[in-house]
Amino acid sequence: MSNLISKEKKLIFIIIVIFLTFGFILYSIEIFLLFYEKAFVKQKFYETKQEYIKRNNQENKIEIFPAYHPNLEYLERGQMPLGTKPNSLNLLCNESGRWSKFYSDRFGFNNYDNIVPEKDIWDQYQKKPNILLVGDSYVQGACVDQKQNISSQLIHLQNREHLMSWPKQGHELHKYLSPQLKIQLSDKHVINLSNSGTGSIAQLSMIAEYYYLINPKQIFWFYYEGNDLTDIKNEMKNKILNHSFMYGASQQLAERLASGFFDDFFKNYKLRQMNFSRKNNFLNVLKLNRLKNFLSVYKNIFIPMSKEDEYLFDLITKRFKFYNKQFKSSLHFVYIPSYYRYSTTNLLGLEKFNKDKILKIIKENEIHIIDLEKKFISKNNYKDFYPNGQFGHFNEKGYFEVAKIINQYINKN
Repeated sequence: MSNLISKEKKLIFIIIVIFLTFGFILYSIEIFLLFYEKAFVKQKFYETKQEYIKRNNQENKIEIFPAYHPNLEYLERGQMPLGTKPNSLNLLCNESGRWSKFYSDRFGFNNYDNIVPEKDIWDQYQKKPNILLVGDSYVQGACVDQKQNISSQLIHLQNREHLMSWPKQGHELHKYLSPQLKIQLSDKHVINLSNSGTGSIAQLSMIAEYYYLINPKQIFWFYYEGNDLTDIKNEMKNKILNHSFMYGASQQLAERLASGFFDDFFKNYKLRQMNFSRKNNFLNVLKLNRLKNFLSVYKNIFIPMSKEDEYLFDLITKRFKFYNKQFKSSLHFVYIPSYYRYSTTNLLGLEKFNKDKILKIIKENEIHIIDLEKKFISKNNYKDFYPNGQFGHFNEKGYFEVAKIINQYINKN
């Protein structure tokens, strides 16, 4: 009997040792990733978002709001905005040593709005032909200033001879826009419907919400291979986005934003963001968030798409085609490669990011493809287009190259 108890104790002891060893290994990796981030990654010398906003407030500058990204954790009476705070200066991100900002339009997107009345891009009565850009943070303009994102540089390329008059003295933009900036507009409008952290389902919802205000002759649907497939699957679990996609349900966001429905929502969102503290960093370590993010990168790179994923992406593609047909426009699928496509090794020759499957579905739906990997980025030069040559979004040079490529296709039509 005593031998049996002794064996049971030994077994329990071995299990505890294995469990503790496994936990020690996991948390060692998490702590290593934390120190690696502090020592080598781009953010090591930078102010936090909270520090930047506090310093800005102390200097009595125009109020800044942390840019909001659609999330079911933050709702206002069961509704979820798809853009950030409207008509406000929004703080995006810092990947180069400098925080990027943009002044949002009336719906919370990165467009120039209400500066010159006759150039109103959201005028539902004029509905001039426009170019529609739809995407995530790459299209929104992370992490560069407003004048350096794709849509702003595209405006410049499209309309060099049409200098827009500078805003009248006293306009909010005077407190923010650089005196050197000259925004250029003509009859060809560029509308940027994008937000960080969104996938194609949220982006379709954006089109649905503002459908009656736009008249695109060309639609550029941007797809980022690094996380868009993951975003799409997560968005199907989001009740609001799922209902919009499956049943065409609308939140009537244009009307709600105009009525001030979300005013308290954005104030409270800022308060929550400003209360982010060192305790949150400790919880991130406790939850192994850095390790999870590290593993998710490799999961996105090498795990094949399931049949369900392929079916869902095909449905999304057909929905984009539906809107394209309604607008009688040209639809382009812009494929954005990830930094990790070039910085990681080819593991056993496996296909990275399911690219072939994604492009196969697009081709089967007869949509024109603009593959940025084949246009300007390669294994030899990719670091030139990222902040300090490190992982992140494109830098100013990268966004300008994308704008030049899009401009070529606009001029062909």
